[in-house]
This record gives sequence, C-alpha cells and structure tokens, in this order.
Amino acid sequence: SAQIELSLLPLHPEFLKWSSLARRSPLSEAALGGEDYELLATIRPSDSARVCAEFEKRFATRLTKIGMIGPDGSSVFLENGTAQPLPRQDAFSHFSFAD
Repeated sequence: SAQIELSLLPLHPEFLKWSSLARRSPLSEAALGGEDYELLATIRPSDSARVCAEFEKRFATRLTKIGMIGPDGSSVFLENGTAQPLPRQDAFSHFSFAD
C-alpha cells in the first residue's frame, strides 16, 4: 500500500498559477492529472538519510519525502494527515481514448 501526503508534493509556482487560472485543485491535478515532472523512488527508512545526502551531493538536488509504502492495505492520499478518497473518474488514464 502507498500513503501519499498531498501537502508534501513539490509544486512549481507556474503550476500553481495555471491551476488558479484553470480553477482546478493543484493537489488533485498534481496527483491525478497525468503530467509527471518529478521522479519517484522508494528508499528504506534505514537508508534514507544516507541516500538523500549522497543524491543531493551528486546532483545538487534535494529529494522530497511525500509518503511511505506499507506492507499491505489499500493506497490512500492524505491531506494534512487525513485520508482522502481517490477520485478515479478524474484520474488520467494512458489507456483511454477520446472520440
């Protein structure tokens, strides 16, 4: 299972500006909109500090913790620690085709 804290997602100022103009939720768009501009990785908690420090030193870019992976259960988005429903109808799908 995955727990993603929406408030921790790194959002570019231009994206926030677009979201406001488009009258869309920046958190929903970032989580479900289909445009991926960040890489996602999983790191064991015991390795996190070392891996983050090595990554930042090598690439001059900080890693951002946005959630955690658990052993079982369903995936969930969190907003300030509170579970939010996953609005499947709004999610981008690579396998749907517009007429």
